[in-house]
Amino acid sequence: MFAPGPSSEGGEDALIEGVLVRDGDCLFVGDAEPGSRFAVLWPFGTTWDDAAQAVVTSSGEAIPVGSIVSAGGGYPYAENVQQMSATDELSERVGQCAEGEFRELAHVQHSITVKDATDAETDGAPLAPSGGWVRAPEPPIEARSSAVVADLDDTIVVTGGWDYLCPPGADCAVDPASVTRFADGAAFDPQTGEWVPIAEAPIAFVSGGWTTSGSDLYVTAGCVGETNCAESVVILRYRGADDEWDMLSAPDQLPTPSLTTLTDGTVVAFGGSDEQGESPDYFLVGDRWETLPDDPLPAVYDRFVLGDGERLFVFGSPINGDDDSKLGAMLDRNAGSWTTLATAPGAGYQIWPGDDGFYLNPHFGPSVQGGLYDPNLGSWSGLPEPPESDSWRNDMAGVLRAQGATYEYASGWVRDTTTDQWIEIPERPNQTGEGQSLTNSGRRLVVYGGQDWTGDEGRLLNDMWVWTPPSADG
Repeated sequence: MFAPGPSSEGGEDALIEGVLVRDGDCLFVGDAEPGSRFAVLWPFGTTWDDAAQAVVTSSGEAIPVGSIVSAGGGYPYAENVQQMSATDELSERVGQCAEGEFRELAHVQHSITVKDATDAETDGAPLAPSGGWVRAPEPPIEARSSAVVADLDDTIVVTGGWDYLCPPGADCAVDPASVTRFADGAAFDPQTGEWVPIAEAPIAFVSGGWTTSGSDLYVTAGCVGETNCAESVVILRYRGADDEWDMLSAPDQLPTPSLTTLTDGTVVAFGGSDEQGESPDYFLVGDRWETLPDDPLPAVYDRFVLGDGERLFVFGSPINGDDDSKLGAMLDRNAGSWTTLATAPGAGYQIWPGDDGFYLNPHFGPSVQGGLYDPNLGSWSGLPEPPESDSWRNDMAGVLRAQGATYEYASGWVRDTTTDQWIEIPERPNQTGEGQSLTNSGRRLVVYGGQDWTGDEGRLLNDMWVWTPPSADG
């Protein structure tokens, strides 16, 4: 929304400063929670570029969403602006967008300066103040969905993906001849705020199983029978330090490997379900896969593997038996022997590491379906009391640790295991869940790409957003 007429000489001189955020049809300065930010009233002659998601001043300067705006102006009450408004449209928009107890607007009038959020002083990343989202510069690749986005020793890599579009909730058949899979990618340096292209992968791929170990990325790739794809499932390895790819054979008896990395950097390939028959798990030694001893669990699904030092833990839900349980076993990698663990209090779904143990996500079930496993005591306890909020959906968005995080979703509630608090990830501007890719960079959440739909019209996205949670030390 912009002022109904040209400004007079002078103007107010209050400081208006903050990250430019879009929420629905409203633009705000400040990335705080609703009610603690200011809807913006722009100078007369300002326009909006929807394709670029940017405000354009009367002089032609673009102010993209996610940039930091600094200007002089004032903070009028919404009702005063409505009274002086020359159009019903502006009056309605003011009523729609004004927030907070006093319903003040940020009326930008003069001395507008803009800088990319990556230029702000931070601890070495393009990152917003705690609790806020910042949009990184656009990467030098085509828009896409289902890419791999990964942190390699504090460098964020985006690679792979495809140009496939499918409306939310639709059941679309993939026509291999009509979609393009990508093999290219780019790397983002959070300290400089710059992107550089990376080497193309030997074959194109779409996000599936992947993991990182130091500066190396491992991706399960295979789309047999399609153009520009592997003839069989392979493991692609990108060596970030050398900007080179190579291909490893997939483990012999593991048709579609899931991948994870233990705390000591060991890469493990495992089966996520025994529904098509049990198969061995493997760990990578150089370029060779070696089998792990067979775990003592019965056939399970929703199977997860994670490592704590020299111990490897496997959890899964039994295919035949009690559906409301999660079984577990621990491998002592030095002794080569397994120990069966106590049964979890509920079935849940994912298992994630925290600083105080392993978290079982209830995943849309009652919170009692979740739990916390202490690997040192060998026992389960109930999930910490969930937040008292209408936005709690009985499904954790992830877990924060002192030096890292695991994220499953780009919105919702995460458990900070260093402070024993629940933290809500705020919705970001232009939030979409279709085909987006996410990872962690330290404790931060990184989200890239996906699809945006307006009615029957869909478009691919080529933007990356970073959310910084409150610091672990408060």
